[in-house]
Amino acid sequence: MNLHKTSIVVSTIPDTNQNIAMIKEIKKNNPKATIYVTAKEIEEALELYEAGASYVILPHFLGGEETSLLIERFSGDEDRLVKIKEAHLNDLKKDLKRYGRKKQN
Repeated sequence: MNLHKTSIVVSTIPDTNQNIAMIKEIKKNNPKATIYVTAKEIEEALELYEAGASYVILPHFLGGEETSLLIERFSGDEDRLVKIKEAHLNDLKKDLKRYGRKKQN
């Protein structure tokens, strides 16, 4: 990876230590790079920001925000919600065919 020319890095690795090491290496080679990383907990997000992350993605919180927006957007408009549901079901079925079924334990 040519870190000197990299402008944006997105890491979905949920390991804080790996992300911190990556952030430091990227910032050492390219201080202007924008770095998005993922964290599971607020404390981890704060560590990653302190290490130099441009933005920390917290999937659990984003999911809650998205759900709130979905309810707000479609509340009282059942026809539109049904259309969104159908599109979502189609996407899920395509993904299942593409990536296969994972067993639940």
